[in-house]
Amino acid sequence: MTQEELANKIGLSRSAYSHLENERNEPDTETLNKLASFHNVSVDYLLGRTPVKNINANFSEQEETDIQKEVERLLSDVKKGNYVLEGEELSEDAKESLRGAFENAVRTAILINRNTK
Repeated sequence: MTQEELANKIGLSRSAYSHLENERNEPDTETLNKLASFHNVSVDYLLGRTPVKNINANFSEQEETDIQKEVERLLSDVKKGNYVLEGEELSEDAKESLRGAFENAVRTAILINRNTK
């Protein structure tokens, strides 16, 4: 695929894409998201923050079940009210945020573990 073809697919001019490729410009958040979607990788992977290309890799049905069980285990203290931050019990929004973070952490750990075997 040419620079021009890829640039068109993500809504950039060829010259703007060329500047990104040659590190003359840095992509904005929207462009990073478009590039990650196009290449089916995470933004964190594009930025070199993780060796895991895509946290949403295909997991088997059993793996999905195991992931959810592990997330529930990690959240058990939070649900019981035993997890306090800054002296306060977490709001429901904060608890939901932790759920997402725990799920991403478990998925990432599984994928990293697969790649190190």
